[in-house]
Amino acid sequence: MTMQIPFEHRQSAHCETGVAANLLSHYGLDVNEAMAFGIGSGLFFGYLPFIRLNHLPLTTYRITTGGIMKRLTKRLGVKLHMTQFRNPRKAMDALEFAGISDMALEDAWVLARCLSDGPMAEGLARYQTLRKPRVTRVVDAATANARNYHLSNPVVRSIAHGGLRVLGSVAPDRLMSRFDWLYGHDVTRH
Repeated sequence: MTMQIPFEHRQSAHCETGVAANLLSHYGLDVNEAMAFGIGSGLFFGYLPFIRLNHLPLTTYRITTGGIMKRLTKRLGVKLHMTQFRNPRKAMDALEFAGISDMALEDAWVLARCLSDGPMAEGLARYQTLRKPRVTRVVDAATANARNYHLSNPVVRSIAHGGLRVLGSVAPDRLMSRFDWLYGHDVTRH
């Protein structure tokens, strides 16, 4: 069985507006890249004579990265959650906690093994059969974590996070043991 996601990727001129248009279109709001640029107020003019680049005053026509996406989703009433990290290690830790980086390494290992055992089409089908159950479980767990750790109600969030802090200090192993299936998995043994 082949898993197919009906996602139509449309080539774009710029990454932020292209991603925004593709995602919104995928979820039913037919927005092209030009519309995403316009609704997100992507055009900006700045003339900064006190900043010199190649002996010329700095002139800019583009807003800061992420600005289009923020304005676009706000104006369309689309809920968007973005997280920025100043520390690369903290960003990596967040990805690892969600299982993202580990999954990429696992996928690479299994894909290489599957493709080395015969024809490409058979190898890809085998790879999908082997990975789909685990990937589905990881995505479901990451989605649940995102929902649990990014609660929108501040009172509920405070109570939930307080409970996690208490549980983490009283029984730290218990809190993390529910992810043994994720972090204890050795893809090289299968």
